[in-house]
Amino acid sequence: MKKSLLLLCFLLLFGISLAACGGEQQASGGEEAEGNNEGEAGQPLDYPTKPVEIIVPYDAGGGQDIAARTFAKHLEEELGQRVIVSNVSGGGGVMGHTQIANAEPDGYTLGIIHTFTSVDQFTLAEIPYTEKDFKPVAMIAADPLVLVAKKDIGVDNFEDFIEYVKGKPGEVTIGMGGPWNGHDFFRHKLETETGVEFERMLFQGGAPALTAVAGGNADSATPFVAEALAQIEADTVVPLAVSSDERSPLLPDIPTVKEFGYEVTQYMWRGFAVPANTPQEIVDYLDEAFTNTFNNPQYQEDAEKAGISLSFKNHEEFTTYAEEEFEAYKSVVEELGIEPQ
Repeated sequence: MKKSLLLLCFLLLFGISLAACGGEQQASGGEEAEGNNEGEAGQPLDYPTKPVEIIVPYDAGGGQDIAARTFAKHLEEELGQRVIVSNVSGGGGVMGHTQIANAEPDGYTLGIIHTFTSVDQFTLAEIPYTEKDFKPVAMIAADPLVLVAKKDIGVDNFEDFIEYVKGKPGEVTIGMGGPWNGHDFFRHKLETETGVEFERMLFQGGAPALTAVAGGNADSATPFVAEALAQIEADTVVPLAVSSDERSPLLPDIPTVKEFGYEVTQYMWRGFAVPANTPQEIVDYLDEAFTNTFNNPQYQEDAEKAGISLSFKNHEEFTTYAEEEFEAYKSVVEELGIEPQ
């Protein structure tokens, strides 16, 4: 009887001990699970808490500058902070792109990049950045170019201009907004398809090249439509043809090069990027802010007035597209045997 009573007491104490241990383990497991949830959810993103800077690697008034400033005005509404646009020109865009790539990867320094930002490494000597130094955020435009000539050349249409250049091989100057970018590839395609030969003049962006034509210091240039609108409307240059597949709604009376039977098209996308090591959570925040800004009807109205050819890709889409474009132009560079200059 006494043994049975002792056994019963032992079993009761053992059961209570197991229950207590199980409760502690359950509580411990619950605390661990709660901690994991906090880790997955993360802390609220403390960004942005101060003004954000957008670097434009070219002079004020150019296509990149116009696109950046028009977008920045409306981006401020989404970020709740000032957005400062800074022009850092020099080296055909190299100085500004270098500053973007080397900026602190904290989301407070962004830059506007284009189709040929990552191609610079193949066309310009001693470039300190590659495509791997930029993390795409969003693409906002894909702009065609327009061939313009100075007024006193005496031609007012594309066909007559081509004949004029053929009569002066290697003598007619054409302003380039830097070597082997959208302007220069357009020039190369024109030469290849029409059989003409220009003398290249290099400038720090399309705007200075356009100004040179308006002032009679260059015979022609290939600025972007957005860059050229003001000078065309002021009748200081002669617009001859655009590089798009179809006529630009901004210049509906100007034919495409393709209308004359030449397979020449050229666009340049414009988009924003941050330094490569920028945390993904900041990129995701900017992705949403840029998407909302682009979809703002007031922004789209202002962009169209500014001559920007709207075309949007979010962070994921833009990343894939930029990689595809890089590979395509890399192949062209290798095919042409272009050496860094």
